[in-house]
Amino acid sequence: MHKDAEGTTKDYGYVCFKDSAHADAALKAMDKKVLPDGKFLIVNYHVSKKEGELNQGGRTIDPRTQGLAQTFNSNVYIKFIPLDVTEEQLRNQFSFGDDSIVSLKMNTTVKKFGEYEVKSQYAYILYNTVANAQKAIQRFDNQNLFGSPKPIHVEMWVSKEEKEQERKRKEDR
Repeated sequence: MHKDAEGTTKDYGYVCFKDSAHADAALKAMDKKVLPDGKFLIVNYHVSKKEGELNQGGRTIDPRTQGLAQTFNSNVYIKFIPLDVTEEQLRNQFSFGDDSIVSLKMNTTVKKFGEYEVKSQYAYILYNTVANAQKAIQRFDNQNLFGSPKPIHVEMWVSKEEKEQERKRKEDR
């Protein structure tokens, strides 16, 4: 774990290998490994900020960046899940086989509008492949599941940084 400039703890770390074969083996063994607390590891090669900026400029994409994109592209965000739906029900509905779901996280949030409180439930599912994530979006987005009159919404998970970059691109147009 690292602390950023404000002292906030961040759950990430770096490991330097002398031999690239050992790095490859570690990546293969540990990427998407589920931890005892239900969290999972995302393991990938480090891509410097400079390399990332060069790759986004339309040049050939570095294989390391492709691997990281593959991990993020297999992660979906689901919103408007009825409050009475359990994690087990969601897992059963969205699973495409025994090991298709690497990790599933459900959360309930409460928003206040004046004197009223509105509860909503959402989830993140990390699939073992990009194809399964895409299948979940195609099959379940805008569907009335679990007997709810309101359709759920299923989309690719997008980081806050990517959302901010997209917002800035739209403003610049």
